[in-house]
This record gives sequence, structure tokens and C-alpha cells, in this order.
Amino acid sequence: MSNYAQAIKAYDEAINCATQIKKLYYYCWRPFNNRGWALFKCSGYTAAILNWNKALRDYLQPDKALHKEGCGVIHHSKGKAHYIYGSQQNNPLSYWREAKKSYESALASLTFGLFPEQHLEVLQDLIRVCRNLGQNQVASELLHTGSDLLERLLQEITFNDKKIQLAQRFASFNQLRVDELAESGNLQEQIQALQLAEERKNICLFWLRDGWTDKASCSLKYEDIQHLLDDQTVIVYWHISPAAISTFILKHNHPPIVLSAKAKSSNFAYPAKIKQLQEFETWMSAWKNDYQNYRQQCLRKDNVRSFKTKAKWFKEMPMRLKQLSEILNVEAIIPYISNITNLILIPHRDLHLLPIHACFPEELTVVYLPSAQIGLNLQHLTTNENNSIFSIDNPRSDLNFAIIESTIVSLLYPGSEKFKTQLATRESVIHGLNQQLSCFHFAGHAYHNSNYPKKSALELANREVLTLEDLFTIELCGCSLVCLSACETGLTSKHDLLDEYVGLVSGFLAAGTSRVISTLWAIHSEAAALLMIDFHLRRQMGKSEPYALAEAVRWLKNVTVKELSIWYKHILSKLPDNELSIRPFLETELDKLSLKKGDDKLYEHPYYWAAFTVTGRTC
Repeated sequence: MSNYAQAIKAYDEAINCATQIKKLYYYCWRPFNNRGWALFKCSGYTAAILNWNKALRDYLQPDKALHKEGCGVIHHSKGKAHYIYGSQQNNPLSYWREAKKSYESALASLTFGLFPEQHLEVLQDLIRVCRNLGQNQVASELLHTGSDLLERLLQEITFNDKKIQLAQRFASFNQLRVDELAESGNLQEQIQALQLAEERKNICLFWLRDGWTDKASCSLKYEDIQHLLDDQTVIVYWHISPAAISTFILKHNHPPIVLSAKAKSSNFAYPAKIKQLQEFETWMSAWKNDYQNYRQQCLRKDNVRSFKTKAKWFKEMPMRLKQLSEILNVEAIIPYISNITNLILIPHRDLHLLPIHACFPEELTVVYLPSAQIGLNLQHLTTNENNSIFSIDNPRSDLNFAIIESTIVSLLYPGSEKFKTQLATRESVIHGLNQQLSCFHFAGHAYHNSNYPKKSALELANREVLTLEDLFTIELCGCSLVCLSACETGLTSKHDLLDEYVGLVSGFLAAGTSRVISTLWAIHSEAAALLMIDFHLRRQMGKSEPYALAEAVRWLKNVTVKELSIWYKHILSKLPDNELSIRPFLETELDKLSLKKGDDKLYEHPYYWAAFTVTGRTC
């Protein structure tokens, strides 16, 4: 709760108790360790280091067996503090060298035989700091050692869920190996790096669906990925490790291009790739924290619309997207995509939660993929041609335009089935999804559970949910499109994604859907309704989903009040007589527009349109 002074007082009392009771004496390292982190937060780096040094000098003896764990944990905390503080300095090298010494001391106490998991944790941190110090040979040797030890630990464990947990917790051994290969300068090793990154993505999805395996169901080769490409299509493929962001650019009949991080200044005393990762982590932390504050404030405000435009997350979004573009070095990617029309983005970890497409030219048609293998699998799907839609509007009854959106979208599809709010129960939705559908349209809320991805869910009526686990039991074969309108994938968590992201979108694709349109945050309900209606109008004209969404986004972004009034009138003129219930609502909105300036663009801000993404089969 950030009550650091009270925490320190409580730790002092715990230390006093432990030192007075002989049997508990060696346990005093626990409150000393936590006291150090409380001091680090409120009093700073020096106070924390002094606290830990006192514990090691006055209370712990490394030659005693009972003191081994305490010594190791305290040294590990010192190493992390040296590393974090150093990362905040213009020249961090001296602090990183101290971090390395502390990690090595921690390893000496936390041996693999006695403390295997803690040993691997320290080893991960030591490899990262060695890479940052340019000690690549040392890092490589440690990496191979760590990978072997992890493999040994996994073989000793009998519970598959525990194996998955550990494999994800120590994902950085795999990630750092990708770095090592990508940075080698050797083409074959760079191809290996890409294939290893791809293998990990597919293993993570397999774990969720089918349980433990240490190998991918198939080993994808670079020549296989080429089947996703043509002269008008380029893939940008990212990989994030604890030490670097690797960017692969994949072109038709061309070896992979590994993009180097851009050095912004010659004043940095360490590689540009490390600075790039630090900038991204700082940017991501601020984005998440501000979004979380924004969502909490929205729930408490009466005049939500007025508050939104004043919120820090909302106001700073254009600037922050520009910063994201600079961090990801999009400027260096642009020359490789200057003559194409289709762009495939394959993100990694936290990048899955961000509107990366907004960093690229708007004339491009952008499709996301969880992995290249999923993209190849989707190429072979056959879709239903019955033009039917299964539509659900706002089970939580808190989105004003959801009924309008769902009603009008349903009218565009003959023989559609539309569920009223109170009827959208888990049982009825699963039954509806098991029918032969062309499209499933959901105008409501969703969330991503970072700790238990299978529990990520769509929110239904009566507080029921449709989870990712449920989706793995449904066969949507033939369903060409799932629209998750006004949803959010879960930026409310402050925790970083340590391994591959697998969410609801991946679940729908695994269930047999060709494409999924979803949103990255809780979008404005009116903007979502306008964009989705316009998207479906364009889709009914025969345009592909990625192209129709790109056009609809450009329309929403640039539409003026005058043009929007004409649009509303057109929709009203097409309403059948049996839909009189929504006519007054549309007429009221039309009247509101008459009070605004005709050339105003109401939805130009990226909040209204940048959240929408299309994932799945490429163009």
C-alpha cells in the first residue's frame, strides 16, 4: 500500500523478535530483505544497500548451512538494487559491475542442489547484466548452463501444471538465446533465432489447449513462413527478452532482416539495444499505470465523457504513440514497406496490448497474427457462405450505443439471430456459437487474466462469463469473422507479460474462426457503434475484413459533423418499420449534431479508433 514508514517499523519489530529467540535468529534475513526494498522505495538506493550490508555483516554467516538461503537472497536483492539504480544513471556500468558481483555471491549460497528455483532466478539476472556489460562470451556460457539446469529441473517434476509454470517463469533462458542468435550477424543463426521465437509462441498456445509439452507440435521453417508473403506483403516480427527488443522484417523471397536499435546519442556508455529496452519498459509502465488510473476514475465519475478528455492517459495518447514509434524505430522499418499494401504484425509479450498499427502509415492494410504458424493454419480454412450473424448486445447494460450497433448490424445479414441482453447466458451463447455461423458479433466487455489466461472471458448476462477455456471446447469451423466490439484485453494489470501472450483472440482463432476484430481498451460506445456499423456496411459490399476495417477507421478518424449527419440520415432512411424502437434514439443523436460545427472532426483523437485491430487470416 506504499505505507513504507509503517512497513519499516513492522520489519524492525520482526527483526527484534527474531534476534531475541535463538531458534528464530537465522530467520531475521526475511524482514531485513523486505526492509531493504521498503527503504529503496522511500529513502533510496544507498539506504537499502546499507540495510542489506548490515544484515550480511552482523546477522548472517555464509559458512553456516542455515544461513545459506538468507545470504543468497540478500545478495540477490543487492544485485537487483544495483542494476535498477544503475539503469537510471547516464553511465550505469559501475553499478552493473557491482550487480554482477552480488549475483555471483548469491549463486554461491543459493546452489542449484538446495535452492533450484532461486538459483535459476539469480542466473537469469546475472546473464542479463553480463550481456549489458558486453561480456557476451560469459553470458553465453551461463545461458547454456541455465538452460541445462532448467531442463533437469523440469524432468524432475511430475506435475504438468508446475512444469508449465516453471517454463514460463524462466522463459528468459529461451528469450536470451534468441537474442544471442539474432545478434550474431550470421544469416543462418538469425533464421534460427526467428524459428526459435516462433516455436515458443506455438508451445505457449499448445500448453493452454492441451497441457504440457516441451516441444512444438511442428517445427516451422523460414521457407514455410514465406507462404504468408507476396510482393505486396511484409511481416514485422518482434521478440522481447530481458536484454533486448529484436525486430525481424520478413519480405517475399528475401532472407530475414534483423533491425538494429538506433543510437540516439553518442553519450551512452552502453549498447543502444539496452537503452531501447529501458525506454520501452519505462514507457509501458507509465501507459499501464495511467490507463489503470483512468479506468478506476471512469468508474467513479458521474460525467464520464467530460472526465475522459481531461484524463492524463487520454490527453497524452497522441504524444505517447509518437514516442512508441520512436522507441520501436518505425522510421527505420518504413523503407522496407514503402511499396507494399499489406502489413502483418506479429508482436511479443506486452506489445500484444498496444496499438502498434497506429505507428504506421494509415494507407496500409494491417493484420495481426499471434504467430506465423497460426497464419499458415488459417490459410486452409473454408468459411460458411450463408451470410448469417449471431449478435449479442451489451450483457452488462452499460453501453448506450450497443443496442443500436447490434440492431443495425443484424439488419445487414439475412436470417441473423440477435440475443437480447438478458438472454445472453453462457449456455445460450455456447449453443449459438456451435451453429453454422458466418459471423459472431459481440458488443460488450471482456477481460484478460494475466495470471490464469484460461480464465480470460467475455462478460455475459447474469454475471456469467464465456472463458478462453470454454472456447477450446467450441468448434467455430466455417465462421469467417468474430467481432468483439467495445471490449478490452486487460491493460488494467500492472504486471508485465513474462512469456507469450495468449488471450481471447487466440482462443477464437484456435476454435476455427478466420479473423477476429477486437479492441485494446474500453472504447467509447458511440465511436465503436459507428465504426462497427460502417465496417459491416463495407464488408457487405464484398470487401475483405482487413480492408473494410482500414477504410472504416479512416472514415471515423476523418468524418466531419456535417458528413456524420448525412450518415445518420442515411441509416434512418434504411430502417424498417419494425425497428421503430431505435429510431428516436438515432433522431436525438442527429439533433445533437446540429448544435456542433459542421467541419469539426469528433473522432480524430486516436482513443476513438486506434484500439481496433484485426487478427487472423491475412489479405
